[in-house]
Amino acid sequence: WKARGDVLQNLQRFEEAIQSYDTALKLNQDDPDIWKGKGDALENLEKFEESLQIYEHAITLKPDEPNLWKAKGNALLNLEKFEEAIFACDKAIGINPTDADIWKQKGDALCSLEKFKEALYAYDEAIEINPDNSELWKQKGTALENLQEYGKVIDIYNKVIEINPEDYNFWTRKGDILLSNQDYQAALAAYEEAIRINPDNAESWSRKGDALSGLMEYDSAMDAYDMAIGMDLDEPRFWMSKGDILQILQKYEDATNAYDKAITLNPGDARLWKKKGDALLGQQKGEKALFAYGQAIIINPDEPEFWKAKGDALLTLGKKTEAKIAYGIAIGKNPDNAQFWSSIGDVYQELYEQDSALDAYEQAIKLGAKDP
Repeated sequence: WKARGDVLQNLQRFEEAIQSYDTALKLNQDDPDIWKGKGDALENLEKFEESLQIYEHAITLKPDEPNLWKAKGNALLNLEKFEEAIFACDKAIGINPTDADIWKQKGDALCSLEKFKEALYAYDEAIEINPDNSELWKQKGTALENLQEYGKVIDIYNKVIEINPEDYNFWTRKGDILLSNQDYQAALAAYEEAIRINPDNAESWSRKGDALSGLMEYDSAMDAYDMAIGMDLDEPRFWMSKGDILQILQKYEDATNAYDKAITLNPGDARLWKKKGDALLGQQKGEKALFAYGQAIIINPDEPEFWKAKGDALLTLGKKTEAKIAYGIAIGKNPDNAQFWSSIGDVYQELYEQDSALDAYEQAIKLGAKDP
């Protein structure tokens, strides 16, 4: 019955496997391997609390079996009980320190606790045991990334790609690191390699567009975003990115249309409303821009840039006093922004409040504004 359960588990027929293990346990309740088999089936059904109880019982039958402690650690990891998972991993490592999977499991738990240096040590131990496992190198890269050691991260992804050069995910991740470091040309090369391997992945095309945008190759970036949109019409970020390029190109009406698509898909994203407002303001449509900024503020009233944008719209409509209020709110939320002080200084000047204008401009200069 245990062997039957193992076969059913291999076939991913987990409910039937559990029934076989239960029958086996009626015949022999003292076999920890049967209990572990049942625990594994429950784990595969994402019944983590039940599987944990099973593993704990199995451990009472054979406390020196490292795989039982490893299984318990994995259940605890899935239950987000990270400290307990680390304890279980340490028990397993104490019995068998040469299992790379246990070291990786410990590293994952440590990462979840944001103990990245300790996680790095665990991943290094795993890699020493199994240096050709690309997943271990990737996890080490994640820990280094969280430690902001980006130069080392690139070396890690180069190693991962050396082990598994045809996995487009690794090329995409390498591109992401390079993009975050503003190495747009190298990022572009990485994304193009990802696309060569898997040309049907919309995310890779979008990221390629980001790299091209960083290189100010806007027409090519637009083509990349259009490819991404063609593969996934329902991803608002792709429409937003297209809108951003159109806005850079001062094609404000087309940008507005792109942002409208994004908003339809994700109306609760305040950034989209703000960007739509910017595009409308570029078309001198102040009232509509004001409405868009108002929507952004309703969603996130604590973002000072939204209040500053509202002030800009009000100013274009000649509503100087209301603009002054909006700029004041922006300053209240971020008093260290030189541009906010410069903007309110302009309004004070137009309202003939010269002393207040002078104070605002002096504050802007103090904060580093070059031309208030």
